[in-house]
Amino acid sequence: MSKSTKIPNVRFNLKSKDPQDQETLIYAMFRYKHGLLKYSTGEKVLPKYWDHGARKAKNVKNHPEYLDMNDRLNDLAKLIRKVYADHNFGDIAVPEFRQKLKVMEGRVKIEPKEVDKPLSLFEFIDQYIEEKKQNPTITRGTWKNHITHKNHLYNYSLQCGYRLDFDTIDWHFRRDYENWMYRETDASINHAAKSITELTHFLNEAKKRKLYDGDIHTEKGWHVAKKEVDKKFALSFEELAKLYAYDLSDNKKLEKVRDLFLIGAYSGLRYSDFNRISNKHFVKEDGIEMIEISTEKTDHRVTIPLIPILTKLIKKYNYNPPKISNQKFNDYIKEACEAAGIDRVINFSTYKGGKMKSNSKPIYEIIGSHNARRSFATNFYKLGIPSIHLMSITGHSTEAQFMKYVCITGRENAKTVAKQVAMRMKESNLKVV
Repeated sequence: MSKSTKIPNVRFNLKSKDPQDQETLIYAMFRYKHGLLKYSTGEKVLPKYWDHGARKAKNVKNHPEYLDMNDRLNDLAKLIRKVYADHNFGDIAVPEFRQKLKVMEGRVKIEPKEVDKPLSLFEFIDQYIEEKKQNPTITRGTWKNHITHKNHLYNYSLQCGYRLDFDTIDWHFRRDYENWMYRETDASINHAAKSITELTHFLNEAKKRKLYDGDIHTEKGWHVAKKEVDKKFALSFEELAKLYAYDLSDNKKLEKVRDLFLIGAYSGLRYSDFNRISNKHFVKEDGIEMIEISTEKTDHRVTIPLIPILTKLIKKYNYNPPKISNQKFNDYIKEACEAAGIDRVINFSTYKGGKMKSNSKPIYEIIGSHNARRSFATNFYKLGIPSIHLMSITGHSTEAQFMKYVCITGRENAKTVAKQVAMRMKESNLKVV
């Protein structure tokens, strides 16, 4: 310590001076650059036996214990000065100063720090989901999906009495979990495949953080092969026109949902996007009105021309179409289609409980918000609009992704190609001998 460095004095004050014959607490007072440390010594004294000048108890015959108390006060003063000096002569905040004294006096015990235990599988998944929730670039649908499949894993562990953790993930679990999904949740093969994929995603993330060092999730046969589901269908232009023409003025909720579905069918937007269109998303250039919006799912900015029917629907609501929850939307569009006679029968297969089932149902029983986007992709593709132009509207990054939304059979595709070839040949006066 430098000769010029002076440590402030420690003073001892009484909590109360009156009444003189009733014991009161003694406080240590230490003023330094970070403020005033007021520290209860835990010692008590009768005010009439306190020497305010010397700031210690008087030596009186009827209270010999005061001598020992004075010694303890002196020891505390030394501790205070030591803490002050040890922390660069006062570079310590008052709360930390007080806590340090309590530890040094033995008032507070510091438990030996336990070696951090590695996170369990479910602890890690919960932490990972919370991270996703806090990330503004991650959509709600993504982390909600993580939660769904975490719950599947948890319920499996609970119902089967299986301690599911990083060290118990083996082929027995893998086979049993898939069978449990079919047996207990009546899951489709594709849903079971998705759940295994989600688990694989969790394991890959855990491996990056050195919580898991297994490789079983990379082995052949780990994943469940998805089945192509033929429940995909689109409403034709004729069916859309029929739906539009049907008078629903006496049922406003169905009319609004019908119009919202048609906006999706003529814009190519997902439900999450066409359900939030407002006047701020409309622009006009060279006399052409367009929708410009960043998609919620992929944050991809798309620009969509307003063809006449779409313009009419948008203007009906003064460029601010109605908003409705997805569940109600899917319920009401079924009612609207049934009322309008959109009853074409769709034959499709499902894979419930791991088994394929053949089904036949009219459109109005199975239609939902996603069919609007499929209708756009299918109808305009059949019109001959190049997929690259349609993809810039739907926001698909690859043609393979876009084609999953095009609902045409092999024969329909052949007829479309034949018409396009005939038209191109006629336009170019090309003759083939």
